[in-house]
Amino acid sequence: MHVIPGDPIRAMLGPKATEEMVSMMRHQLGLDRPLLTQYFDYLFNLLHGDLGNSITTRRPVTYEIALHFPITLQLTLGGIIIAAILGIYSGVISALKENKLADHAARIYAFFVYSLPVFWLGLMFQIVFGKMLGVLPIYGTLDPFIDRPPFITGMVVVDSLITGNLPAFFNSLEHMILPWLTIGLLLSATISRIARANMIEALGEDYVVGARAKGTPESVVTYKHALRNALLPVVTVIGLQFALLLGGALLTEYVYSLNGMGSLLISAIYDRDFPLTQGIVVVFSLLVALVSLSIDIVYAFLDPRIKY
Repeated sequence: MHVIPGDPIRAMLGPKATEEMVSMMRHQLGLDRPLLTQYFDYLFNLLHGDLGNSITTRRPVTYEIALHFPITLQLTLGGIIIAAILGIYSGVISALKENKLADHAARIYAFFVYSLPVFWLGLMFQIVFGKMLGVLPIYGTLDPFIDRPPFITGMVVVDSLITGNLPAFFNSLEHMILPWLTIGLLLSATISRIARANMIEALGEDYVVGARAKGTPESVVTYKHALRNALLPVVTVIGLQFALLLGGALLTEYVYSLNGMGSLLISAIYDRDFPLTQGIVVVFSLLVALVSLSIDIVYAFLDPRIKY
C-alpha cells in the first residue's frame, strides 16, 4: 500500500491543498514517521483491539467494517446455501446414475457453469430477469420507497423479519434472488464434482455392500451411510468458499451495487486508505481461521472417529 503510487493525504484534501496543509495532515495521521515505526505501532494497537481510524471518513475502522460486513454476510449465506443444495444434490444423482444420461447431464452442467465469469453471469441475469422479463430488481438491497428496518443485524432480510416489516422482507428477498443465484450456481459446479467423486468412492466401500446385503433400504444406504462419509471433503470446500466470499464477493457486489466488504475494500485501495485496507485484511484473515476451526468441529460431528 505504501509502495504503489498515490498520496492518501492529497486525495483527501483535494488538488487545491497547499504543501503546508498536506504536511500538517500527514503529521496528524502519523504518516510522516518511518514505515517500520508505523508498522510496529499498528501491531501494538491491533493487539489491543484497535484497528485505527479510516483516513477517508475519519471514523473507526471497526465501525466501517461493522456497517458493511452484514451485507456481504447476507449475500454469502444465501449463495452458499443454494450452492450446497444444488451441488450436493446433483453430485449424488450423478454418482447414483454413474455413466448414464443423468451423470452426463450433471457433468456438462458443472463444466459449463464453472467456466462462466461471475460478472458475465450477473449481467446476463440482470438483462434477462430485470430488463427483458422485468420480474426481479437488479441492484441494491431495498427499493427506495420501502421503509428500511432498524439496524439490528445489518442484514435487511433478517432485520425486516425480526421487526415484522413484511413489505421490506419480501422486497429485500426479491433484491437478493439474483445475487444469490449468481454465486450459488457458480459454486455448485465445484461442489457437484467433488460430491460425485466422493460419493462414488463411498458407494463402493464394504460397509455399503454389507448394508445392502442385510436388506437395508436403498435410501438409508445412500443418504445415511454413503453420503455422510462422502460429505467430509465437500464440507471442506464449502467452508473455504464461504470464508473467501466473506472476504468480499467483489465482482458480484459490484455488478449488483451491493455496498459490502468487497466494495469497501476497493474504495479503500483507491483512496489509499491504509488503516481501512489493513483492517479489512486482518478481519478477513480471522474469518478464514474461524471457518477452518468450524470445519474441524463439523468433521467430528460427521465422523465420530475423528473425536479420538
